[in-house]
Amino acid sequence: MDARVKKILNSPIYLLPLSENFKKLTIQKGYRTLNEIMSMPIRELMSLNWFTSDMLGELGEFIYDTRNNTGGVD
Repeated sequence: MDARVKKILNSPIYLLPLSENFKKLTIQKGYRTLNEIMSMPIRELMSLNWFTSDMLGELGEFIYDTRNNTGGVD
């Protein structure tokens, strides 16, 4: 993983270009960075009653875009 992606994964969620719903729910549940969320297996994430398949899709798209420099943050 390159330094740019690591920096983004360790940035505060509220600073990232994610939906307000994603930010609100993850912050309310005590997550501060995407790295904290991504350290969990998908099965575990999906077992959380507040984490939806839409949120998983948004997270996946954000990470994909960030890694491929097609979106996300610089």
